[in-house]
Amino acid sequence: MRPILAGFIVAAAAFFAFPALGAEGKATSALSPREHYQLAYRMIELGGTQAEMVEAVNHLKIAAVARFIPAYTLLGTMMSQGTIVQRDPEAAKVLLQTAAEAGDSTAMNNLAVLMAEGRGVPLDFASA
Repeated sequence: MRPILAGFIVAAAAFFAFPALGAEGKATSALSPREHYQLAYRMIELGGTQAEMVEAVNHLKIAAVARFIPAYTLLGTMMSQGTIVQRDPEAAKVLLQTAAEAGDSTAMNNLAVLMAEGRGVPLDFASA
């Protein structure tokens, strides 16, 4: 694992204080990372109250901390746009870049858009 990503995961777990993470940062939930992701995706797709969206994002974060690549893509995309979560282009770039390096084509596209538009990150046409 790349050091920057490992640091991001540790920082994210501490910052967001995931209730479903044990002392070593491992998921203690009965749900798998894929199931957390699927639940979050459906909840976001259906919409709902702010409390429901917070719950959906928490499920998505748990999947991301467990290194489930589609969760990186969705959370990175949401962070790049400020959709449901607070806009954080630098964190979005890290998540999308990690997912893109793992072969996720949606992450590749969204990372390219983020870098080509320079939305909160340095404008970088060559890398985009």
